[in-house]
Amino acid sequence: MALGSRDASESRRYAVFLDPHGVSFNNGDDWQEQRRFFLSVFKKPVVGGIRYEEIVENQVERFLTEVGRTDGKSFDPSHLITTTVGNIAMQLMTGKTYELDDPIFRQVMKHTMRIFEIIGPAGLLSTVQLLSAIPSPGKRQLEEAFDGLCSFVREKIESHKSTFGQKQEEACYISTYLTEMARRAAKDNNELFDETNLLGSCMEILLGGLETTSTAVVWIVHTLASYPEAQRRVRQEILQVIGKDRLPRFSDHNRMPLTMAIIAECMRLRPAGPFPFAHIALEDLKVGAYDIPKGSPITMNIWHLAQSPSLWEKPKSFRPERFLTNDGKFDRKHEPFLFGIGRRSCPGESLARVEMFLFTTFILQRFNIRLAEGVPIDIGTHASATISPDPYQIHAVKAT
Repeated sequence: MALGSRDASESRRYAVFLDPHGVSFNNGDDWQEQRRFFLSVFKKPVVGGIRYEEIVENQVERFLTEVGRTDGKSFDPSHLITTTVGNIAMQLMTGKTYELDDPIFRQVMKHTMRIFEIIGPAGLLSTVQLLSAIPSPGKRQLEEAFDGLCSFVREKIESHKSTFGQKQEEACYISTYLTEMARRAAKDNNELFDETNLLGSCMEILLGGLETTSTAVVWIVHTLASYPEAQRRVRQEILQVIGKDRLPRFSDHNRMPLTMAIIAECMRLRPAGPFPFAHIALEDLKVGAYDIPKGSPITMNIWHLAQSPSLWEKPKSFRPERFLTNDGKFDRKHEPFLFGIGRRSCPGESLARVEMFLFTTFILQRFNIRLAEGVPIDIGTHASATISPDPYQIHAVKAT
């Protein structure tokens, strides 16, 4: 089936976004099983052959190659960052990496970005199941983009199924999930692992693994380009801990408290995801002075937590020392809840942290970056499901 084509089953595809399947929108025992499996893949360096840190390293190296081709001239880094993060998600899901001009890859990226663009103005009418039946232009456009993306994922699942067990499987989430389905079927215990949950989880890898992370990296690059002294301090720490003869690895972060504090402050100053996906109260409860009826959607205002003057001294100022202890260690306990908290925290947090650390250190090991002429430090924003900076340009000059 061609990407984005329609068939008789298409009316159910958009429902995967609203019905409880996969990880983020699921509940009960099914949610626990799907989340446990998802975390088993993305919390370990190697599961089923998936070496996700190597995938991130390879894709960020490709990104740096493209940055080098700008030869110090001004360019907008947003597109390169987004396509790099998109390729990371695609390779994790399918085992395949794509050229940036590949028409299928570009179409998948178009559908994915369109979904996030529409969710902002479409709001509750497009994402809450009870309200989703109300006709609206935003809801229709969201459904079309979602159906196109869903068609692609279904095709990839069918392709992996057709060769499953006949050759050495590609190291990817689809193959790993199919292997788990087969293992459980052999034990007559496959009730919760099915293709619907696989489809839902894959959609979350593309949607959850692309927009929020790429927006966070776009903000980090803008913030670092705004504060040359922060770049100098990170580069000095890179030289002390890693040197010039090898590329950074995520394991280096344990010895780089200043770099970690600067990344944390970039994320606090401009949180990419202002609100986590809402979850449903399974029973009546009371939170402070508020009564929460069973069935109510619940989320939290991360932007407020990250910017509140009652929680942070001079919250509009860039002060990485907020996240350093008196003896110079990184104090992660004081980070705002950018990935959520508790059992419903973002299951892709480990992967996102690897991406942000490697983007930051790879870039600053090789380049000095600065804002292009006329680009403000206090840049404007635009909102969809995330809060992104207005388009901006930077210069990247090879570090000496």
